[in-house]
Amino acid sequence: MYRTWLQFLALLGGFAVPGVLRVGGMEVFMSNEVEAVNGTEVRLKCTFKSKHPVSLSSVTVSWNFRPLGQGAEESVFYYQETAYPPTEGRFKGHAVWSGDILRQDASISLQDVPFTFNGTYTCQVRNLPDVHGINGEVTLRVVHKVSVSEIGILAVAIGAAIAIVLVVLCIFVVFKYHKLNRHANTDLKLQGWERELNARVLEECKLNATVLEETKLNATVLEESELNARVLEESELNATVLEESKLNATVLEECKLNATVLEESKLNATVLEECKLNATVLEESELNATVLEESKLNATVLEESKLNATVLEETKLNATVLEESELNATVLEESKLNAREKKEWKDPTVC
Repeated sequence: MYRTWLQFLALLGGFAVPGVLRVGGMEVFMSNEVEAVNGTEVRLKCTFKSKHPVSLSSVTVSWNFRPLGQGAEESVFYYQETAYPPTEGRFKGHAVWSGDILRQDASISLQDVPFTFNGTYTCQVRNLPDVHGINGEVTLRVVHKVSVSEIGILAVAIGAAIAIVLVVLCIFVVFKYHKLNRHANTDLKLQGWERELNARVLEECKLNATVLEETKLNATVLEESELNARVLEESELNATVLEESKLNATVLEECKLNATVLEESKLNATVLEECKLNATVLEESELNATVLEESKLNATVLEESKLNATVLEETKLNATVLEESELNATVLEESKLNAREKKEWKDPTVC
């Protein structure tokens, strides 16, 4: 019977242990959720079990982070024979190795945790040739102060364990009482002792009932405290959202102002283009004036050429007249000569 009760207590203790993730191939053991106060250090525990021998050269550990909202997965830590902490990103200077491979411990610690570390952390352990299995995951919640959720669970577990022990003790005492009662007729002194024992058992049962009531009351108070803590966290989260909304409004105003400046810049660019166009038109006008002056000069030259042509024509005409005059003079000379010859023919004395 004692063995049965011990098995029952072991089963209850198993239910009280935090959540454990077991996977095929490699077995990874992690808590479901861890809570840390802003600015403190928290240890993310990750233990494993492999079917093959574990050595420093065969085991690789990879820690990754996924934010609660939308965001890409980030590398947090890597271990293979030696620790490789991150050299950039949000975990630089925060993630440190706190495990022991030979003891099948792949834990890390995060120092000075801010609220941006809220999210899911994945622990991937591989032991060659045992490379199959599901990665372990733990959710980290960074808060302003420690909530009472874990304390409440621990208090309820302790109270339940005390209540179970008291119930087992009562059952044992009652069993003992019945056993002694069977021998009551053989020993009157034993009857008196049994009466006293029964009275004590009754007092202990009443005391156990009182303790159980106090445990329930404490559990109720812890639940109310946890609810108040959650309400406080929601209020702080709402305040943070309000601050972000104000910041977004300021950014929106700056965007509108930048849009106005951009419109003015476009207008100035248009005015500048018009000025350049006017300068081009002015240059073309000046060029046209130059061409006009050249055209006028060419017209003057053309007039002079026409005048020169007229003079040339007159010169040619004068030359023709001169030639005709010379020809007339020659004809006149010939006429005089002919007249003289005729006169000589008529008057022989002339010879």
